[in-house]
Amino acid sequence: MKVIFFPFKSVMVLALSLVSCPASAANIEKGGDSIMGCTATLSGEIAPEDAAKLGTFMALEGWGTDYYSGKDRLCLNSPGGSYLAAVQISGVLNDLGIGTAVAAGDRCESACAIIFMGGKRNGEAGHFWQDRVLNPDGILGFHAPRLTVGEGSYSESDLERAYEIALKSIGSLQRLKLNPHYEFPDSLFIEMLDVPSDSMRYIETVSDAAQWSIEVGPVSFPGGDPDELAKNACLNAQAMNLEYSIDQFEVPSPLFSTSRVNGSEHYFRTVPGFLFEGAYACVVRFELNQFDLPVGKRRLGWFLEFDVNSPEFLEQQHLWPFMLYPPSAALEDLD
Repeated sequence: MKVIFFPFKSVMVLALSLVSCPASAANIEKGGDSIMGCTATLSGEIAPEDAAKLGTFMALEGWGTDYYSGKDRLCLNSPGGSYLAAVQISGVLNDLGIGTAVAAGDRCESACAIIFMGGKRNGEAGHFWQDRVLNPDGILGFHAPRLTVGEGSYSESDLERAYEIALKSIGSLQRLKLNPHYEFPDSLFIEMLDVPSDSMRYIETVSDAAQWSIEVGPVSFPGGDPDELAKNACLNAQAMNLEYSIDQFEVPSPLFSTSRVNGSEHYFRTVPGFLFEGAYACVVRFELNQFDLPVGKRRLGWFLEFDVNSPEFLEQQHLWPFMLYPPSAALEDLD
């Protein structure tokens, strides 16, 4: 049974089409784009049986058997396909700590984007972080499930059954999102469902990627004024925290109460109330030698939030190199 993307208003009609839309299976093979660090590649349309097929492949290759994950990453190049299979694959990758990537010139759209969001790396003592990397010249797109209408007439019981199946299909991703180790931002989920099936919401700017915790790489050091780079980092990190663009907020001037550069080490702290009253200060600390590390392992340092009146640590998150670029910068223009 195939569930493909659809708008909510077409829920019952879509469900009736689930049994009448066979898809050719995707190709799953060893190897992949070396720049993105891929050890295998999934390409082509995703079929219902591909979840089991990928599971067999991973078992034979020994994926997910190490205490610490991080050595395996799945490159994706697919126009989409089975919604339920994509949710299942995304969950398995997340559980095993397998990364995902979209290489330059490749595209991952529709159901494929659901798989992409499952990329994760497992660390010590239950720690984990997202490992999903989009090449600046790759394409990643989301939209609501597509409606495919089969010909024929349907009984009331057919419609009731169709409605149940459709609700369960959307619920499958929502249940996966309840897993605290699976990070699919709520704002992206809503955005995805709001995009008609004949359109696509592409990840096109630095702000798009930052607000939905999608790493973009490889990128080079942008150069320029260190204070400007730190400002970009704070704006993009705040977008990641809030899960939406921060374009509407006015940036204080002067922005930083502390600004220190010592060789490759950079440290900045904003004034209290960064972006809006009552907000925390933004603290950025990074080293530029991280640009030399492989894609997916480039962590410039940390974006930190501190309470305005207390030095106690509140929140910490990775600062990716692409976050030094302006939020409005197009990904295709990144070096």
